[in-house]
Amino acid sequence: MNTGLLVVDVTMAYLQDFHFDLHSWLWGIASRVKFNTDADVFFFYDDMEYEFPNIIEFVARPYHCQYKSDFDAFDGTNLDKMLQARGIEEVEVCGLFTEWCIDATVKSAINHGYKVCVNPDLILSENGCPETTESCSGYFPKECRLKI
Repeated sequence: MNTGLLVVDVTMAYLQDFHFDLHSWLWGIASRVKFNTDADVFFFYDDMEYEFPNIIEFVARPYHCQYKSDFDAFDGTNLDKMLQARGIEEVEVCGLFTEWCIDATVKSAINHGYKVCVNPDLILSENGCPETTESCSGYFPKECRLKI
């Protein structure tokens, strides 16, 4: 099954104020980007002056960066067409913030007919805390699989 990795709003504008081990969290995303070589990678940002924190350098294959004007990475973008053109049937969503952009993108992906998974270790809540399996259980729709 072809997979797309959606990296949502992981930009320095959002990350600069967090007070936890940001390097470990970013390394988790960078590792997922680098070693998940079967997935097409799509970066989404909502800040016109975005700066990705050294994650893109780990992508040794084509990737896609796209501005989004809403919480949902599908809304107002050509994401659905790009995924369909690549035969992608499943998306893994990671990034910021659980309650806003991750939630909206997960629900939209399900509504577009994609299989969806999230890895709690690779998403942050709006209070800047990394998520856990416990905090994500029951939060996302039942169609969304937790990747542990």
